[in-house]
Amino acid sequence: MELIKEEKLLKKKLNKLFLLHFNKKKYIINMIGDVMKKGFTLIEVIAVIAIISVLMVLAIPNILNNVSNKRNEVSDTAKEMIYSAADMYVKENAINYPIEENAKYCIKLETLVNNGKLVAPVKDLKNGKEIPLNNYVKVDINNYEQYEYSLVKNCE
Repeated sequence: MELIKEEKLLKKKLNKLFLLHFNKKKYIINMIGDVMKKGFTLIEVIAVIAIISVLMVLAIPNILNNVSNKRNEVSDTAKEMIYSAADMYVKENAINYPIEENAKYCIKLETLVNNGKLVAPVKDLKNGKEIPLNNYVKVDINNYEQYEYSLVKNCE
């Protein structure tokens, strides 16, 4: 009788061990299955690529326009050089450019070169391009009788 009880106890223990072992395997298999399910589906990948493509189509033209506009602009250092030459020219020829409130004058870059204030060719140091001598320096005298300079193609 005791033997039967011990046999039953051993069977129970074996069943528990078997179930534990089986459950662990099942748990590990479920974990592997869950990991495999965490990948992206083809539709998700295509959707992400489509969204990125639309964003690029919208953004790239603006970026390219900004880059080309910056290339065509004259750098600040070149402008300062031209403005200081125009300032010297205006002060040396004060009779022709009197300080009057809201007065506007135009000086051709060619005139500044001819008077020795600039050296031809006038180049933009930033991009190496030559600044055309038919451009103008527009001189505005503000309400405080101070000179304000701007580089323009046509002076009106």
